Amino acid sequence: MTIGIGFQCPGAVVLCADRQITRGEGLKYEQDKILIARIPRAEILCGMVYAHRADVAPNLFKDVVAELPVALQLAKEDDVDAPVAIKEMLKQTFRDKKPETKGMELLFGFAHMRNLFSPFLMYTYESNVLEVERQYIGAGDSPVIRYVGELIKGFQLTVEEAPMLGVYLVSLANRFIPGCGGGPDVLVMFNGKAEIMAANVIEKAKGKLPELDAQLSSSLWKMFEFGGNA
Repeated sequence: MTIGIGFQCPGAVVLCADRQITRGEGLKYEQDKILIARIPRAEILCGMVYAHRADVAPNLFKDVVAELPVALQLAKEDDVDAPVAIKEMLKQTFRDKKPETKGMELLFGFAHMRNLFSPFLMYTYESNVLEVERQYIGAGDSPVIRYVGELIKGFQLTVEEAPMLGVYLVSLANRFIPGCGGGPDVLVMFNGKAEIMAANVIEKAKGKLPELDAQLSSSLWKMFEFGGNA
């Protein structure tokens, strides 16, 4: 099992993932699950998180990166919005790669180096492609992740808040979902840049998680103790 998470924020996309790869006979090791491409000639930034098929996903990413400049040039000539053109390109690419994409879930973030369009997030399952605001992949139907997702469903996250939530969710998956582990890694696509958060920043964020757990526990206890008047 693995976990990847994506957030669409105002003017930004945030991608998060664990690092554990598990193969047959219990072999475990760590590997980057967030891939990044910067394509200067198309002025496009692309990030991807994969949840399955670590042997196939990097090659699929290379195929997408190779097709991006062509798709954006055609979109410009036909006066088509970038998200629409990229969505169609992803569908066609994954149809052409149907055997490799069987059962695969992916998250993509796209941004323009000069901010000519706002960053956007896309979810793919095999050759199905959706533009989404929040999505997690790979953790199955996890009640832990779904519960926290329900708690924050009505809130619009900022580019400062989404990485912290991503760190928390991946850390929860690492604690409670078999097969998840390592990281978290966080990619922030904002203001014409795509950058992996520094390890010391991640560690600082992880250091705040016990305090967050304590606050959640305290709020629940007060609710039970005082009949909901927390």
